[in-house]
Amino acid sequence: MAVNQLNFLDKLDNDYISQQFKKKNNRDYGKQYYNDTTNFFSQGKFDVETTFSSSPLRYITGTGITGSAVTNTCSEWGMFCPSGVSSDGCIYSYIDCGGVLESGVMVNDSDQIICALDGTTPTLYSGVLTALGEPCSGSI
Repeated sequence: MAVNQLNFLDKLDNDYISQQFKKKNNRDYGKQYYNDTTNFFSQGKFDVETTFSSSPLRYITGTGITGSAVTNTCSEWGMFCPSGVSSDGCIYSYIDCGGVLESGVMVNDSDQIICALDGTTPTLYSGVLTALGEPCSGSI
């Protein structure tokens, strides 16, 4: 005979994300509940439990993909907004060394050095962008 409630259960992990998920959703991460609402002859409950814990795959700023601490590497870029390109100036955006998207507008006839996360390329509209290649950290 079929069961009315089928539960797939993983053990609760002690990592930060699993704990926050449990607080918010009032259940352990990795638990799946199936209720048979169409078969009136199904009865009882059956739990399928594993001995391992599951955790959501999510990147936390300042950590590695496996959860180990890593230090971001970054490089300097030069931005120049020439005079007369636009009355609004030059629009820029880049990801800083902390993984945060920075954006703004440079006034005409100005220059700026930024520290951008390696593996990303800043954008600068109506201006000149130059990879300086010097390692940096934080904001300049």
